[in-house]
This record gives sequence, C-alpha cells and structure tokens, in this order.
Amino acid sequence: MGKIFILLLGAILLIPIVANADNDFDVKFGILNKQGKTAVIREETRTIPFIIGEEKLIWGVVIEPIHSNEYIVGVVLYMPAPPKTIIDDDGTSYSPERATEGIHFKTLRKKGTSANWFSFEDGDPLGKYSLEVYLNGYLYERFDLEVVENN
Repeated sequence: MGKIFILLLGAILLIPIVANADNDFDVKFGILNKQGKTAVIREETRTIPFIIGEEKLIWGVVIEPIHSNEYIVGVVLYMPAPPKTIIDDDGTSYSPERATEGIHFKTLRKKGTSANWFSFEDGDPLGKYSLEVYLNGYLYERFDLEVVENN
C-alpha cells in the first residue's frame, strides 16, 4: 500500500509540470544584452561571432513564461571540441573534456522572465554548438548554432 500511495502522489504532483511543458513559455535564442540579473534579446540569430575581451559577446536564451508560476530551468551545452576551461558565473568549474558529450549546468528555480547566457574565452572552439533548454524537466527546445570568427 505504501508504494502505491507514493506512486499516486508522484503522479498527482507531476500533472502541473506536464501541463506547463508544452506551450506556457516563449523561448528565444540569440545575442543578448544583460540587464541586471537577466537579459534581453538584442538580435535573434543562430550565427554567433567569436568575440572575447572587454567587448565580449553575450549569447544564449531568454525565457518568458505566460504564467506567474515558478518553473525549473536546465540547460545542456554541446561544443564541437573541448575548450580550455568552463566556469559559470558563480565560479563553478565543469570538465572541459565533457564538452562534446554535453555540459549539464545547474538546474535553477525561476519565476518571471529569466535568461541563461554564455560568453567566449580564449581557447573556446569555433564550429557547431547546440544548446538544449529544459523546462520543468522536459526538453523544450534545442538550438543549433554556429560560432564563427569575428570579421
């Protein structure tokens, strides 16, 4: 009886998550402008120029829910080759060797508009990248992009 109750409770708790997985979000990808703790889309594009240094480019996704509920965001980044280092905004390091297999960044609870952004550092590879966006535990969208030399 205990196992059945736990399974039933788990199924009931998942109902809102499944309902939110399909169309309760507007997710856009491109070059971003940071604004405080979030960002806005400056240009929707799948071609990202490799710019580092003081003028480094910020790119990624902006997620706008069409509801006021909390939601869970996860992203997985696939790179064409290992970079020298991978460090997120709070200083957490990730294994560069896993870059081609997908780097799973921290899953975060959000409310309202949120953004996940990236920038390039010396040693990051050019080529084809992919960014998977998971919302409430489900793959919402996969963005395929190309990082090219800045002309």
